[in-house]
Amino acid sequence: MDERTQTGMVQKSDRLRLPERFFLVSQADNPAEIRKALLDSAVSDGWISLLVNVNTAIFVGLIALTAEFGAVESLIFLAVQLTLTFIGMVTLLFLQIRQQSNRSVSAPLSVWLLTLTDILLMCGWGFGVLLFAAPLDYLRSLLVITLITSAGIVGSALNARLLPALIFGRIVLFTPSIAYYANEQPPFWGLLICTLLFATAVSIGIGYAIYVQHLTEANLGVKLRETSVLLEQQSFALERSMLLEQEAQEKLLKETRLREHFLHSVSHDLNQPLSALAMYLNGLIATNLPGVARKAVGAAQQCLSSARALVNSVAQLVWITDNLPPPTFAPVELATLLKSAADEVAPLAAEKGLKFRLVQSSLTIQADPEFLERIIRNLLHNAVQYTFQGGIVLGVRRRAGGEAEITVADSGAGISEAEQELIFDAFYQVDSRKSREVGNVGLGLRIVSDLATALGGRVRLTSKPGVGSIFGVVLRRIGTAGQTHSAEPLAVIAGSGADATRACGRVLLAEDNADYSDTIGDMLEGFGYRVAKASTPAEIDRVDGAALAGNDFIVLDFDLGNGVTAFDLLDRGKGQQLPPCLIISQFDDPNMILHVKRIGGRFLKKPFDASALETTLRVLAKAASVR
Repeated sequence: MDERTQTGMVQKSDRLRLPERFFLVSQADNPAEIRKALLDSAVSDGWISLLVNVNTAIFVGLIALTAEFGAVESLIFLAVQLTLTFIGMVTLLFLQIRQQSNRSVSAPLSVWLLTLTDILLMCGWGFGVLLFAAPLDYLRSLLVITLITSAGIVGSALNARLLPALIFGRIVLFTPSIAYYANEQPPFWGLLICTLLFATAVSIGIGYAIYVQHLTEANLGVKLRETSVLLEQQSFALERSMLLEQEAQEKLLKETRLREHFLHSVSHDLNQPLSALAMYLNGLIATNLPGVARKAVGAAQQCLSSARALVNSVAQLVWITDNLPPPTFAPVELATLLKSAADEVAPLAAEKGLKFRLVQSSLTIQADPEFLERIIRNLLHNAVQYTFQGGIVLGVRRRAGGEAEITVADSGAGISEAEQELIFDAFYQVDSRKSREVGNVGLGLRIVSDLATALGGRVRLTSKPGVGSIFGVVLRRIGTAGQTHSAEPLAVIAGSGADATRACGRVLLAEDNADYSDTIGDMLEGFGYRVAKASTPAEIDRVDGAALAGNDFIVLDFDLGNGVTAFDLLDRGKGQQLPPCLIISQFDDPNMILHVKRIGGRFLKKPFDASALETTLRVLAKAASVR
């Protein structure tokens, strides 16, 4: 992330941070929006103020009537209050109708109308209460002050969204009483006036405190809307990014399959003409050729040998990455395997003037014979290619913990410590010039590493430049204490009580995407399963409960096209004992995953590799056996 992006994010964060306290609308980040929010709130909640006013007026009028403050005065008070309340209702109704019809009255006019309404109501209270002041006595004066103060505080709480209404309404409310007592000067009139002035300040202060609270809430609402818009924009951007990434993954998957198909074709199709060329060159070398021609044929054989080594390396890589089946573990007697590899490599070492020594072993290990043969052959051919004097030793040694290490030692140029971690990467070459001479493209050790990992083992390397290298493959021996299935995480050990050589079973694969259907089908067949595919709409429609129940596993794409989901397909098998189910999808919707877990299935997100698919199927099989 560059500096400008970080600065923009900081500035945006600052704009979204709320001030600790508001005193005026002008202090807000967006005064116009805050003012509009307060005004809209005042219009929508104005009915509450009017209802409270009319109810309070009726209550005060009835009390005054029963307290013998005068029937005429009480009726006049009620009539004035009801009339002013009606005027306020008409004003408020006018503003709301204009607001709902998207023809809102301008903000200054709306504020003026609401302020005028509140002033009229407070004027009605201020002058109306004076009807109960005569005859002047101390108790009536206290009653008048109490009523006015209550009206002021209640009005402040209900009209605190607009400062003009708050201030001018309280002034109009208390001014008539202050003027009246100042003119009549009843007993304690000075104290009464001071009390009224204090009540005015208190009611305005309470209203202002509530105003600040309304202002903070309005500002918070505006900020939340801004944040919501920002999050929505980021959500759209993230969704678009996910779609682009999905398209890129699909494109990469197609390109990978095309590349692997090309490599497979090249390695397969080139071997035939190269073999024919080797046969012709051998025929020529057997004839009585002149010295120059014999030398040229020998050079051609050397070039052909390099080309065949390159093609074989590519073929092995394709076998590893595309069609590598799970290893089939069985007891392997190392004596026979080592002897076969030594017989193949010893003549090649002799041609280069190298000494070759085989140290036989009577150990038996648990491994896939084909995997192990490729490992040993690659290590030996690598040693022959990069050793130019001295010799090569092939042997086995016991290791602690029930392990055996197959070692290939040579007296070659050795490998520096910096390159020892890199030589197991595909296409990495320590000496590219010598590698081209011997036809090596840097795949042999990568293949050794992948096969050893598949067998649950590991590769060790000890090397010193100018002295030589020792490559070792560590695997488990048979019959050692502590031997567990964990050494072969993706296969069942032969002889452990399970039939490891039987077929894995039948799998129903329902996937409407042809590319994914072919890829996943190839993976499953590579594991040893018999796969029945349903990839077209017609084939998916034909899948019924019997087809579902007749398999050992069900692998279903969640979205099968035409509005059909994997759950719809599973519903066709209600009432039947269905096999373990694996749901696959490009999207990991939490509700969908939760439902998959409820029905006892598993979920796997596309794209996935072969190891993830096989591990998930084994987890499903284990869970089904427990049930």
